[in-house]
Amino acid sequence: MDLLATVVEVLLRRGEVAAARKLLADERPTVGWPDDMQWFRLGCAAAGDPEPGRHAALLGAALAMPDRSMAPLLLVPHHGPRLVRAALALGDRQRAEILADHLKRAAGMANNALWRGVAHQVDGLLTDDPAALRAAVRLLRTTSARPALADALHDLARSPGLPPAEAPGLLAECAAMYTRMGAGVAGDGTPEPDGTTGDDARRPAVAALTPAEVRVAELLAVGMTKQEAARDLFVSFHTVDTHLRSIYAKLGVHNRVELALVWESRDEG
Repeated sequence: MDLLATVVEVLLRRGEVAAARKLLADERPTVGWPDDMQWFRLGCAAAGDPEPGRHAALLGAALAMPDRSMAPLLLVPHHGPRLVRAALALGDRQRAEILADHLKRAAGMANNALWRGVAHQVDGLLTDDPAALRAAVRLLRTTSARPALADALHDLARSPGLPPAEAPGLLAECAAMYTRMGAGVAGDGTPEPDGTTGDDARRPAVAALTPAEVRVAELLAVGMTKQEAARDLFVSFHTVDTHLRSIYAKLGVHNRVELALVWESRDEG
């Protein structure tokens, strides 16, 4: 079942929606606890369908699971916002709010950047508030949870309250992340079949950055000050400043404006 869920998720992110739907067509979840637990991940994968209503039974099993056990979501936190998004698409706001409450309680217990980011993300989805989604992105940038960050970037880009001029840059970054994870997303937010994106000329320089330098560059390129980046990364101002000097040297830039331009265009094709 887990293998099928992985295949479906990859197909949907690549834009092969018909193929994913064909695999899901004959799947009928077992009703009744605990047998229905095995269908949770497949339901989360089905939630990525642009028309989630096609998979109402699978989604119903997945959406009901947190009422019985949070264990599956604790293992893969980014499935939570995906299910909230699907519930809203199905018109079931009550279920979306219940699930969001479960996720926020989990965030309160875990108290780390990943779960705090998830909590802000579901708030943003429920309220169409780009500020909450920005907070989610800011927190998720400090983690290694790239699928969660990519989904949050996509949600922010699609937020009705976001200034339209900001959406293309967010979608481009989201596309680059999905590509690096093996599943492309086109600049308009739809999956990209060939999974290609990026300016090959810029990749060697960016690839030379250490993981710590990448985290600093990402935050500063989106407009954070060095003080704000230090706070979000839980490091000193001196550490951020040292990383920034190294970033400038490796990328061949001299100021924050040039850094932002390089970072924005690093994955454009």
